Amino acid sequence: MKMLDKVVETMVVSDVYKELYLVVIPENHRAKEIYERYGFLTVGSSWDEVLNNMRGS
Repeated sequence: MKMLDKVVETMVVSDVYKELYLVVIPENHRAKEIYERYGFLTVGSSWDEVLNNMRGS
């Protein structure tokens, strides 16, 4: 978890990155739980869906 802590910390401190997206295999419930604990939200179930949601915002 130290790596994810460092990535999130770096992004929060940096003014360069505004959003971070991850793709998790739907069957990987453990990974999804970990990312949700970090505050990540589900915005799609594939890169295509995520990218389409980003374009619409």
